[in-house]
Amino acid sequence: MSRHIVQLTGQARAPLTGYALQQGTTSGLHGDGWVASRVRLRIQPLMPVSEIVVRGYRPDSAPAGRVQVSVDGEAIGRPASVKGQFQIVAPLRQKAEAPIEIEIVCESEAWQKPSDDNRDLAFILTELRARHPSVKDR
Repeated sequence: MSRHIVQLTGQARAPLTGYALQQGTTSGLHGDGWVASRVRLRIQPLMPVSEIVVRGYRPDSAPAGRVQVSVDGEAIGRPASVKGQFQIVAPLRQKAEAPIEIEIVCESEAWQKPSDDNRDLAFILTELRARHPSVKDR
């Protein structure tokens, strides 16, 4: 049973938008929208990707966190301070057409989490968007 639970947690889906598909297993994603302090996933662009946009929510009861987005092992931009609703735009150095590994790391002081939840919780991921240079966001 515990192996099955571990397998299911690796199948969690990100709220991915844009012309891209999530591939393979993940780590750090929870089925209820919360993410751990370290999230890893792989996406396959269906069109060239120029930016990755991370939108989320960190509760006001939590201390501010510092979020860093990395693509294929390379940090994109500087860590962003997040609290409440936030958006991080991570422009890629060159347009990605091949599968890309995305890692999101959130560092913060310890905080009192909701109820009796003992998971590693960093924030709620509301959208992970692949932006494309030839498509305008509406």
